[in-house]
Amino acid sequence: MFEVSGVTQDVDISTDSRFVNLLITGGGIAESGGSQFELMRAERFKLLGLTVRDSAEDPSNISRAHNIYLGARMQDVEVGWCEISNIKGGRAALQTYTDNYSGFWDIEPCIDEIKIHNCIIHDVPQSAILLGGGTQDIWVYNNIIYNANQKDASWPMINMPAQGNHLKARIFNNTIYNSANNTLFEISNFGYDVELVEFYNNVLFVINPGAGYATSGDSGGLINITSNNNIWYGSSSGLPSFTGANDRSVDPLFINSSAADFTLQSASPAIDTGSSSV
Repeated sequence: MFEVSGVTQDVDISTDSRFVNLLITGGGIAESGGSQFELMRAERFKLLGLTVRDSAEDPSNISRAHNIYLGARMQDVEVGWCEISNIKGGRAALQTYTDNYSGFWDIEPCIDEIKIHNCIIHDVPQSAILLGGGTQDIWVYNNIIYNANQKDASWPMINMPAQGNHLKARIFNNTIYNSANNTLFEISNFGYDVELVEFYNNVLFVINPGAGYATSGDSGGLINITSNNNIWYGSSSGLPSFTGANDRSVDPLFINSSAADFTLQSASPAIDTGSSSV
């Protein structure tokens, strides 16, 4: 395993590269926008088995930095089997954003064909995943996210600003467990249209009944969203308006969620109830 301690790594790689089994500890204090692992201008890139943990904090601004930052232009990038944990500061554990290409997001997608899967993200101060402007085709699947928004509950656990009229997000087979009084996910249109957001086979659990499941950050509303075969549990606000016929509000029966054991009990209503089409 390659290990980096107390520094920020910026990577600018063109095509056909892989980073595997990296450990990055410490670091994280940087100018606004600084990140522990920042990837710019990449095609056919794989980031597999990265562990980012125990970052430092700028006490004057916890929104500085990210842990993994994917900037434009970017196509066919895979982030898999990674863990981001015990983070003291940062806007999002994992963010996509067009960065210097923001002027082009009205014309064409700048971040396309991104897969985020089989990752564990926990104990982070604000959002776990932020899909920023210019992001088009993105798949988020088989992830476990818990204890996000530990310092600022106004941030959703998954944040999807739909700048650029291109966002097509598929969010499948994730466990999202909310221990703070914040919303699980937010879609902010910023005057643009969401092309497509699909939610299937997720377990979404909030502890505080006052926490919501989904919200829109502006007047555009929650539109162009399809949802089915999800389990939503814990919020007193009721199911989102876009939920499908097979979405249910029922306790998924984790083995021991307080100890971060999200294994399902044998009697769990989540077993064998997902859609096989995703």
